[in-house]
Amino acid sequence: MNSMEIQNQNEHSSNHVLIQGFDYTTNKNTDQKIRIQITSDPKFLKAFRNFIYEISIAYGIKPNLSFDLKLLCTEVVNNIIKHSYKNSPKGWIFIEYLFYTTYVEIRFRDYSRFSIKKKDFIAKDLTEFRESGLGLYLISKLSDYYYFDSNEDLGNLFVIKKRI
Repeated sequence: MNSMEIQNQNEHSSNHVLIQGFDYTTNKNTDQKIRIQITSDPKFLKAFRNFIYEISIAYGIKPNLSFDLKLLCTEVVNNIIKHSYKNSPKGWIFIEYLFYTTYVEIRFRDYSRFSIKKKDFIAKDLTEFRESGLGLYLISKLSDYYYFDSNEDLGNLFVIKKRI
């Protein structure tokens, strides 16, 4: 294997670092992406929300869709803080924001040891009385696609896609 093949292999594997080990796959790649990490401390949520909105606008996404993306990301991060890290401010959340021609994909990964059961991760109908679950309902209504997987050894992966 020559150095060019090794470089291409490393570039390909680094493009999918957050989804390694999960059943989620993608055949598409883009050079238009942003990777960030934030702590699970809620005091950084406002700055993160504003970052998502501003970077979406900068990419040319309409303000109403940028606002939807801001809401989506807020709900996902809130769920990670609450359910994965049990409100501990000491966890890390890794985010990849990928821009494609007709849609965006945002991947969230945490390495919490708290596994979330998929059966508990279902968007509920608003007619059902419940104390929680509105965030997932909002995610299901505002996104065009979402994927979630949890593994005690790997942590949790949440992916959302939205047409732009």
